[in-house]
Amino acid sequence: MNLKIQRVLLLYIVAIGLTISACTFSRTYVDRADDTQEGKQVVNNFYNNISNNNYDALDLMTSGALVNTAGKNAVSKIVKLINRKVGNYKSYLIVDSNTTRTEGSNNKTIFRFKVKVAYQHGTVDEVIGLEKLDDLDIKVISYNAYSDLLIR
Repeated sequence: MNLKIQRVLLLYIVAIGLTISACTFSRTYVDRADDTQEGKQVVNNFYNNISNNNYDALDLMTSGALVNTAGKNAVSKIVKLINRKVGNYKSYLIVDSNTTRTEGSNNKTIFRFKVKVAYQHGTVDEVIGLEKLDDLDIKVISYNAYSDLLIR
């Protein structure tokens, strides 16, 4: 083989090697039992803080992105509004959940829990979104409450 062909072949092999090494490889897992259980523990802590009127702890569970979007103490403000409109918290029941874990160059787990929450004067449907980046603590990234009782 002549020298020119060898050089082109070598450059081609080096280019393929660089392309492959530049790619990020990741794996995605959906609704793994361990992930769901880990998220349920955070949801339990969330409602324990509501039960104990520990609003500072609720706000510490909130991600920086949610604080930047919704403002400081956003979650505790919503919880206080619900308490004023529907009465004090009594209990909760998780009715649906899903998790997505991505492992690779950017490790992240996203959790979503649909929850029926009993208050003194009725039930509110709530959705809690959680996120875990790498091996950091799980943080609340969204919190929504749905009920006609809140419109009064």
